[in-house]
Amino acid sequence: MSSRKGTSKEMISDNKGNFVLANKELRSFTDDEKKRINEATSHVDTKWHFDPPAAPHFGGVYEIIIKAAKRAIYSQLGNADIVDEELITAFVGAKGLINSQPLTYQSSDPKDCTPLTPNHFLFGQLGGKLAADAVDITSFNSKGRWRRVQ
Repeated sequence: MSSRKGTSKEMISDNKGNFVLANKELRSFTDDEKKRINEATSHVDTKWHFDPPAAPHFGGVYEIIIKAAKRAIYSQLGNADIVDEELITAFVGAKGLINSQPLTYQSSDPKDCTPLTPNHFLFGQLGGKLAADAVDITSFNSKGRWRRVQ
């Protein structure tokens, strides 16, 4: 993640097993191991926060965005058996769709300005289509894979 968008100052995650176990494992390191990690990551100042256990409503807006991302990816792929490149394409498509959502209220008056979206800040324009023209719900074969990710 940091190789694409840079290092985050704050990370907020749920209290699911992988994050909590990784946190416990990092805390159990010896002093020498902690010192080596601190030296290697001294330029990174990321603060990690965990939501309370079994309380996804604490996630608020970002939980809604995660739900939208899951729906966008599932609508493109369904239960298909795919390769890594197809999954990456689906992720990029979902990211584009989510980042095209307005950050503010969208007026129904056609004379009003277009509301700002995250894409305006990322690309200097709205960028990309707002949604796919059609979703292909049929299963596909290896010869037609390229159509699925278009």
